[in-house]
Amino acid sequence: MVKNINRASSEAGKILERILTEELSGDAGEEDSGQPAVLYIFTASDERIKRGITELVKKAGIVKKLKTPSPGDLMRWLEKKASSDSVCFAAGAKELLVENVGLDMKRLENEYNKLFEYISSEDKKEIDTLAVKNLVSRACSMKIFDIVDYIGERDKDKSFKALEDVLKEDKDLLGFATLAHRMFKSMLYIKTGGGRDSATGYLSRNTRMPPYFIGKMVNKYIKFSKNYSLPEIACIFGILNEHDIAIRKGTFERSKLSRTIIARITDISA
Repeated sequence: MVKNINRASSEAGKILERILTEELSGDAGEEDSGQPAVLYIFTASDERIKRGITELVKKAGIVKKLKTPSPGDLMRWLEKKASSDSVCFAAGAKELLVENVGLDMKRLENEYNKLFEYISSEDKKEIDTLAVKNLVSRACSMKIFDIVDYIGERDKDKSFKALEDVLKEDKDLLGFATLAHRMFKSMLYIKTGGGRDSATGYLSRNTRMPPYFIGKMVNKYIKFSKNYSLPEIACIFGILNEHDIAIRKGTFERSKLSRTIIARITDISA
C-alpha cells in the first residue's frame, strides 16, 4: 500500500510508473504460474496526482473517490450507536468526542468502544465530558489549537510555550497554518462590517462543523479581533502563506521557523 501518492517525490513517482508499467505489460499466462497475486493500493488526499500515474492506475485497476465524513455524519452514527447500547451522554460530551477524533469514523468507533467498556459496569450508563477528556486520545495535539488561540490573544510568550509542548510531543505542525488562516479570515469578516453573521457564514461554509462549535469559535474570534487592526491582518495573510509554503517543502528547522512566524505575527505593526 502506498499512501498519499499526490505527495510523492519525482523519484518516487518514476518508481511507481515503472511498477505499474511492468504490471500492465506482464504476460497474461503468468496468472496460472502458481505465484500469489499482488494487490496494489494507492491512496491520495487530493486529485493533484501526476498525470502519468493516474492514467496507469486507471488502466491497471479501479479508481474510487471516497467521501470524507462530516461532523454531522459522525454525530448521527454516535447517536444511533449510543441508543442501541442504551448509553446516554452528558451535556457537551458527544460534541467533545466527535471533535477529538478528527473526522475519522474508525477512530470514533474505537474511542466509543473504549468509553462503553469503561461505563459498562455502572448502573447509570452515562458518558460525561470528564470521561472523554481522560480516556479519548486526540487526533492531533490540542497544543496546536492553544498556539493559535494565544496568537489571537497576541501573547507571544504563551504561544512559544505551547509550541515547545507540541515539539516535545513530536506532533505534526501542518494544521497550524490552516487554523491560523481560518482565525484571521474570520477576524477579517468581523472587522469589515459583516460582524457575527458573516463570520458564522464563512465558518459554516468552510468547516462543516456543527452550530455548537461554530458559535463558540465566532465568540472567541470576536474577542481576538480587538487585538489586530485591518492592515495588520492583511499583512498576516502574507506571513501565513510564506509559512505554509516553507512547511510543505520541508526545507527548514521547524522549531526555528515556527518561532519566527509567531514572533512576526504577534509583533506585527502596520
